[in-house]
Amino acid sequence: MLLVHVVWIALGALATWLWRSAPPLRFPPGSAAQPARRCNARRASTPAGWGRRTSCSLTRVPPWSQALAAADAPWLPWGLVLRGSPAPLGGGPWRSREARRLLSRQADDEAALLAELSAGDPTYLVYVSLGAAQSRYIVNQWAPVFEATPLNGLMVVREASQLRPLVPTRVPVVYAPSTRHVERLTLPSITVAFYLAYGEKNAHLLRDPTRRHVMLLHGDSDKATSANAQARAFDEVWVAGPAAIERYRSAGVDVPRDRFVIIGRPQVEHLPVGPTGAARPTVLYAPTFEGYYDHTSHTSLDVMGPALVRQVLAEFPQASLWFKPHPASGVVRPSMLGAIAEVESLLETGGTT
Repeated sequence: MLLVHVVWIALGALATWLWRSAPPLRFPPGSAAQPARRCNARRASTPAGWGRRTSCSLTRVPPWSQALAAADAPWLPWGLVLRGSPAPLGGGPWRSREARRLLSRQADDEAALLAELSAGDPTYLVYVSLGAAQSRYIVNQWAPVFEATPLNGLMVVREASQLRPLVPTRVPVVYAPSTRHVERLTLPSITVAFYLAYGEKNAHLLRDPTRRHVMLLHGDSDKATSANAQARAFDEVWVAGPAAIERYRSAGVDVPRDRFVIIGRPQVEHLPVGPTGAARPTVLYAPTFEGYYDHTSHTSLDVMGPALVRQVLAEFPQASLWFKPHPASGVVRPSMLGAIAEVESLLETGGTT
């Protein structure tokens, strides 16, 4: 039993070591075919949408099998079995020298990627560190803005769950799970880093004093998130208007006035202003989500959402009602999902959008 526990711990340690030795990986959003690695063409195929691969020669080899092979440890009773295991365990005959060849070419792969990115002369970096899959509504709303920017940039994504939801963009996207990846991807030509949320891993780049660090956030509201004391760590905070600056003052967050830059709201640039001339008036109900903490829970959705929609449908039958719940609704309270289903059912029976 002791030997089993020792082997189990060793597997985790060796797999982590092998994972951390992998280079940062380029990820084209929206593309089913990710770039093939430089290796034997017979093994170059990978499942569509994979955001992280150690190597195409390792595509179907479990991490624990890779670790055993890389260790070349004959004293492990399972080592010899796994190296010659059938496809369900090891993806075919496996030899430790293949793992060593993999590790020896990681530096070449990383150097090639850095050279490719440097050729584009990026001047800014978009740093993505968020809760699971939140890029769908946090990053994607800023993607068209960076797309329209004449300067070249780079997007560094820290969590694999953020990759698949990303919309296609000309800005190169690189998956960088390790802190050392962030350090190496901060190329000499990059002068400013943009942040879209207060992610836990922001400090991995904020510690670099040679770049200008700008907080963009991903929305503007009266929630505590829009007046977070962490804003003091950034060189600049870009906001929509004076009301956003006043929120920090009201919350007692001391951020010098010269750190704020008013940029408006680029995402609404193309929306019409004033009466639309539509024959039917349109009512938008876009409740926020329940938040991750009690002091950011301001949603009306599961409290009065269905009742509100019933009243609008009953009293204003001539109106077209649009319903747009926050994409993160239901992350804490399952009742939010029930409210969404109820509202959608009311709209279907009410004949509205």
